[in-house]
Amino acid sequence: MNQFCQSLTSVLFLMLFCLPISYGQQRTCGSAQLQQKLNKDAVYQRKHIARVKSFQLENSKIRRNALNCTDTILLPVAIHFQNISNPDIACLRNLSQNQIDILNNDFQAKNADLSKWQASAANYPGVNPGAACIKFVIANLSHPSGFNLLDGDPAVTVNATSGDIISGWNNYINIVVRDIGDLGYAPLGGLGDGDAITIDDNAFGSYGCGQVFPQFPYNIGRTLVHEIGHYLYLNHIWANSADIGGCSNDDAVSDTPNCSEPNYGCPSQNTSCGSIDLHMNYMDYVNDACMYMFTEGQAQRMSNWVQTNLMNVSNNASIVYTDECATCTPPTCVDLDEDGYCESVDCDDNNNAVPTASGTACNDNNPNTENDIIQADGCTCAGTLSICLSQGGDADSDGVCDDVDCNPNDACYPKPAGTVCDDSNSLTINDVIQADGCSCEGTMTVQAKLFLEGLYDPINQQLTNVLNTQNLIPTNQPFNTTPWSYSGTESVIAIPTNVVDWVLIMVRSSDNTIISQAAGFLTTSGTLVDITGQEGIVIEQAFNQYISIHPRNHLAILSKSPYTTVLDFTTDLSSVQGIGQLKNVSGKYCLYAGDYDANGIINNQDYNRWILKKAQLAEYLSVDGDANGVVNNLDYNLWVGNGSKIGVQSIQY
Repeated sequence: MNQFCQSLTSVLFLMLFCLPISYGQQRTCGSAQLQQKLNKDAVYQRKHIARVKSFQLENSKIRRNALNCTDTILLPVAIHFQNISNPDIACLRNLSQNQIDILNNDFQAKNADLSKWQASAANYPGVNPGAACIKFVIANLSHPSGFNLLDGDPAVTVNATSGDIISGWNNYINIVVRDIGDLGYAPLGGLGDGDAITIDDNAFGSYGCGQVFPQFPYNIGRTLVHEIGHYLYLNHIWANSADIGGCSNDDAVSDTPNCSEPNYGCPSQNTSCGSIDLHMNYMDYVNDACMYMFTEGQAQRMSNWVQTNLMNVSNNASIVYTDECATCTPPTCVDLDEDGYCESVDCDDNNNAVPTASGTACNDNNPNTENDIIQADGCTCAGTLSICLSQGGDADSDGVCDDVDCNPNDACYPKPAGTVCDDSNSLTINDVIQADGCSCEGTMTVQAKLFLEGLYDPINQQLTNVLNTQNLIPTNQPFNTTPWSYSGTESVIAIPTNVVDWVLIMVRSSDNTIISQAAGFLTTSGTLVDITGQEGIVIEQAFNQYISIHPRNHLAILSKSPYTTVLDFTTDLSSVQGIGQLKNVSGKYCLYAGDYDANGIINNQDYNRWILKKAQLAEYLSVDGDANGVVNNLDYNLWVGNGSKIGVQSIQY
C-alpha cells in the first residue's frame, strides 16, 4: 500500500459527520480535524489540489449555464456490511436497494416530502430545489473476484471486507455499514479509488434487518444522503471547506443563504447572517424527517464533481440491479445443481436435494411456533408464531399475520409507509406506499373554478377582491378553528394581488371518509391556486375521489363525480351532489352566501353571529358575506335571502 493509502486509511477513521453514541443527542462534526489530517499527507494534498483545480475549472464554465441533464450519469455502488452478527443476506440486499431508492429520490428531487418546500419557498427568494444528473445503481455485473458474487448478484458483501479502504473495489462508490457508534463519515471530495462512505448500522435505510436497524430520529436514510453530499464535494451550509462556521464563511454555493452555525432537531425558523437559515437542506444537522432538499447550486456542484473526478466510476461496466422485491428472487443466477437456487444462497449447490424445496415441513425446535417449513432460502426452517395461529396464520412468513397483512401471499408486503412506488397514474406525483403498507398513492393538483355569491360581480363575471386591497386577508390559513379544526401550516409572506380569500378543500371517499385536506386561495376569476400562486392545489390521494370545497361563509359543496380532471362549478348545476346546491346568478352558478358559522346549514345561528358583529369595520369576519370589510345590512340580506338552505349531509358539521 503506498504512502497516500496508508495515510488515508488512518485518517478516514476521523468523522466528517459524527454523533455521540446516544442517538437522542444532537449531531456534531469533526470535519475540520479530518481535513487537517488529510492535508498533512503530501501525496494526498497534491492529488486533492489537482482535482479541486479541475473541478473549479469545470464549475466556472458550467456555472454560466443552467443545469441541463440530457443524460443521467450512472454511478455503480457496492455496499459492504461489516461485523454483522447472524446476517440475513436476502434482507440486507433488499435493505440496500431501499437505501439506494431513498438516495436516488433525494438526489433527483423526487422525494415525497419535498412538497413541504411550497410552504417555505417564499422565505427563500432565489432558492429552488435542485436535482442532480446522477443515479446510483447497485452493480451486478463483472464483480471483483474473491467475494463469492456472480453475475446477476448485487454488489452487496457481508463480513467480507474491513475498514474504510475497500481493497479490490476501485471504480465503485463504496458504502460501508458497520457499528461505529456514530452516524457516519466520508472524505470531502471522493475519488472512487477504493475510498468509502461509512454509515453506522443504526442509520442505514428505513427499516431493519437484525443488527442493521435505523434508530429515530435518523431512520429515513438521510445520513447517507448527507455523507454522499460530502463525497461529491459539498460543505455544510454553514461552513467553508475547513468546516468553520460564522457569517464570514461560506459553503461556496451561491444559492444557499449564509448561516452562522448548524441547526438541530426540527426547527421551525432560525435567522442568522441577515437571512433565514435553510435548515431543511441535506447538508445541515437537522433530523432525517426535517431535511428534504438540495439547492440547484448544490446539485450543479455535485454533478460537476462527478464529471471532473468520478468518470472512472461512471465508466465502470455495471447494470442496474432489479429490486429483489419485484419477484422475491434474484433476477439471474448460476445454479449448478439446477434446483432453482442461486449458487450464492444455496446451502450446497452440488446437491440438488439440498436445499429442500421451500414449504417442506421441518422442525425449527422452537416451542412457540407451529407449521414449521423450509423458508425461501431453502435452508432456514421457521414456523408461524403462535400469535398468528388464531388469526389465520402467516402464509408468506413475513411476520405479519394474514388477517392484517394487506398481501398475505407476498412477503414483500406490507412495505414501510412512505416507500417510493409507482401508482401507474401519470396524473400523480410523489407516489409512496400508504399507511396500510400496500396501497401506492401519489399527490396531484386539484383544479377547479367556482364563484361565491357574496363576491360575484355579474357584469364582469368575476369575484371582487376588496378584502385583499384593504390588506385584511391573513397570511396564515384561517381554518384552524371550529368547525374545520384543520391543522395545516399553509402561510405566505404576502397575499397575491388577484386573491379574494382562503378556501379549504378536502378529498373524500365514497363513504364520506375525509382522506386528506389542504388550504389554498380563490382568485378573482374563480380559480383555485396554491400558496405560491400556481393554478391548482396539491393534495394527497385525490385521483378518483370526491372533492369538497369549503369557503369561510358560503355553503360548502361536494363534487358529483370522482375527481379526474378540472372541475367547473360555475356552468353546471349537476356538477355537485344534492339538489339545488348552487345558486343561479345572472346565468352563472354560485355557492350560496350566508353560512356564517360554516356548519352546512343557513339558519338563525348564522343570524345570531351577524347581529353581534353588525356595523364592524375593517375586520376579517365570517359574517362579512360580501367580503368588503364592512358588516352591514347587505350581509344580512344575503343571509335572509338564503335562509333555511341546507347543504348535503356530507359537508355538515
